[in-house]
Amino acid sequence: MGVSNNSQYYNKYLGRGWKCLNDSNIIDADERIVQWVPSGATYILNFDDATARDNKLKVAIVYDGNVVTKTINIQNLGTSVPVLTIESDKGTKFYYDIGHPTLTCKVNGGEPVGYSYSWAYESNTGVLEQLPETTDKNI
Repeated sequence: MGVSNNSQYYNKYLGRGWKCLNDSNIIDADERIVQWVPSGATYILNFDDATARDNKLKVAIVYDGNVVTKTINIQNLGTSVPVLTIESDKGTKFYYDIGHPTLTCKVNGGEPVGYSYSWAYESNTGVLEQLPETTDKNI
């Protein structure tokens, strides 16, 4: 069940679907905040608030009538599904005719044995194209 503007956890500055985790945020009947969180305040993320694999948290501030928000994604690595990352020795940008980036897939931050890898790329039309088996020197 999502959070709507009728929910007790709704905050108009966070928007629909976002649950307000801050107990100090009190909104009156005219939807005005009557109590603010003090500057420099911290929030402790409890286990019950981060049970999903990917947890998005948002903070909102109001400055001179403008709302500024920032979202962070916190991953819960306590699940049995491995976390995959892809690292490129040339970064994420390169010139087509200069250099060849080497991509490394890491599982939970390392390169364990016993896993088989399958690489693909997405074409300009949005179709996944399988790449040939990777060798030590794939040129």
